[in-house]
Amino acid sequence: MLKAVLAGVVGYAVGVVVVALAAPLYTRLRLVSPIRPDRWGRRSVPLCGGVGLLCGLACGLLFAPTAKAVGVVVVAAALFLLGTIDDAKGGLKPSQKLGISLLLVAPLIPTGIYVNICFPYLGVVLSLLWFAGMAHAMNLLDNMDGVASGVGAVSALGLCVAALGWGEVEVGVMSAALCGAALAVLLFNFPPARVFLGDAGALPLGATLAALSVWATWREASGVLVSVLFPLLVLGIPLLDTLFVTTTRPLRGSRPFRGGRDHIAHRLAAVGLSPRLVLLLFLGASAVATAGAVLARKNILWLLFCFLVVVSAGGVLAALLARYGQGGMRLRHIIKQKTAFLVAVFDVPLFGAAFLLAYLVRFGMTIPAVYHKTVAVALPVVVAAKIAAFLLGGAYEEALSLRRFVRCCALGTLVAIAALTLAMRFADLSRLAFAADFAFCFLFCGAIRLLLRRFAYDD
Repeated sequence: MLKAVLAGVVGYAVGVVVVALAAPLYTRLRLVSPIRPDRWGRRSVPLCGGVGLLCGLACGLLFAPTAKAVGVVVVAAALFLLGTIDDAKGGLKPSQKLGISLLLVAPLIPTGIYVNICFPYLGVVLSLLWFAGMAHAMNLLDNMDGVASGVGAVSALGLCVAALGWGEVEVGVMSAALCGAALAVLLFNFPPARVFLGDAGALPLGATLAALSVWATWREASGVLVSVLFPLLVLGIPLLDTLFVTTTRPLRGSRPFRGGRDHIAHRLAAVGLSPRLVLLLFLGASAVATAGAVLARKNILWLLFCFLVVVSAGGVLAALLARYGQGGMRLRHIIKQKTAFLVAVFDVPLFGAAFLLAYLVRFGMTIPAVYHKTVAVALPVVVAAKIAAFLLGGAYEEALSLRRFVRCCALGTLVAIAALTLAMRFADLSRLAFAADFAFCFLFCGAIRLLLRRFAYDD
């Protein structure tokens, strides 16, 4: 614990000093952000956040001089160089940067930091995609003052707390150093920013967080869901923003990785929020998702519930924000046409969340371990049964009455019970939990329909 605190403090102090010294040097060398119509900034700012981040992260080696920690810093340095070249000269296409990043993150695997799922055949591929993908997801998130550095600091803090709780001291130390370094950058990157991360900062920040999230959960490989869901929750905000822009841009006829003022942060600003308030909302959302992951990390069903809720809430909020900002009218028209499809997509995680919450409420918010396997096996059966019941009952028709919707929810619960009786003879399942499941399904799915229907028809 003391090592982690010291690493965070030293990482912060070094980061502040390095950024303060580098800012005038970067300005003289003209390593500043260009003023472009497809970017948020309207003035040139030195792109020296990355050098402060890297130096602060490297301070973690003073307290955790292990091969894995060295590998993380080396990969971060390599991505820093790649980002610096692109910041200085430009010209690299997103596909080229992604391809080079896949090569640069590869040294993490020989150190023992990899996704331990069907390793090496599938694990190597998943590892490379996760490390390089998160590097570029963080780069996409770096679209407004303070967002990437702030979210990175929150995620790193969550990883530090979880790692120390799992007994992974080295991961906790490196996460603390990264958190301190990110906070140092945030000091200068807070709106109105005096310094930007640039590619040289965003790429190593994302890859380092991805590597630390895998390193922190490798002992939990016996529970594959923990090693998958925990990193996805902690790093959910950059993943959500990446999924949002790469989905909506093709719908508007634009290339998915072409820059633009169409990220979630830009759409929040288009609603009328100030850059500082947008940053605070991102920090709050990241803190909620990270706290859920940290608190639920030892209970797989709670962790799965948190994941399903975050996926549902994030998806719905993104859909509601799509109408504002760049290309908003086009997206609004598409969503009007595809409202039923969107409702069906959001129903899937909500069916699972309702079933899990019903069992949590039934057993006083802590499901006994003896029921874990039963609930995990029953969950996909319940979701599939409800999807079938909603399709047959007409829950996705445009003119959906309250009476029909209640019948669909009841039919979904009855079909789920019948399917579980046939598949498992309803062994170790609670009848009271299914009564609660009906109520939660009605509330969750009904709320989604009200929100999206109002969005679709409110002119």
